[in-house]
Amino acid sequence: MPTASKASRVAGLFDDKFAILRDEALAQLSGEDTLWALVEYIPDAVIVHSDNKIIYNNPAAAKLFGAKKEDDLLGVDPKSLTHSDEHKEISKKRSEAVQNIREGGTADRRHLRLDGTEFFSRNTRHRFHIPIGND
Repeated sequence: MPTASKASRVAGLFDDKFAILRDEALAQLSGEDTLWALVEYIPDAVIVHSDNKIIYNNPAAAKLFGAKKEDDLLGVDPKSLTHSDEHKEISKKRSEAVQNIREGGTADRRHLRLDGTEFFSRNTRHRFHIPIGND
């Protein structure tokens, strides 16, 4: 059985090899592709919503909210994934964002997985415009 230090070295070698392979793969991508690859593989949940519907989520978000498939969150109102005690505050923040009063921020929130179980998370939100077509 390997010692703890030997196991640590093996884990370190694996991490180094993975980092090299990841870096080589990312080097093959263009700027926008690199950004999307980064978002797809980060361990933090990322959800993009518009008009009260989720239009994108990364695999980490699907896992966090208990989705069976990655696209199970698409079309869902993100407010429905938040505990009802949070709805008033979320509505206020959305209104402020639409009126350009507030660009983003961080808050601790109670959420609901798709199966109804609760969990807490720290959310960081940013408002941005994604040009579509001639927009």
